[in-house]
Amino acid sequence: MQTHMLDLIAELEIRLVNTVERLNEAELKRYYAEVLEFEERVERLHDTLAFVADRIAVEGVASR
Repeated sequence: MQTHMLDLIAELEIRLVNTVERLNEAELKRYYAEVLEFEERVERLHDTLAFVADRIAVEGVASR
C-alpha cells in the first residue's frame, strides 16, 4: 500500500513539474510576441517620423 502511495506522489510531482514547465514556456512565448509587436510599433513610428521630417524639409525648402 505504501508503494502505491509513493508511486502516486511521484506521478503527481512529475505532472506538477511538467505543468510548471508548460506555463513557463507559454509565458516566454507571450513575452516574445509582445517584444515583436513592440519592435513593429517602434519601426512604424520611426517610418512616420522620417516621413514627417521629410515633409517639413520639403515644405521648408519650398517656402524659401
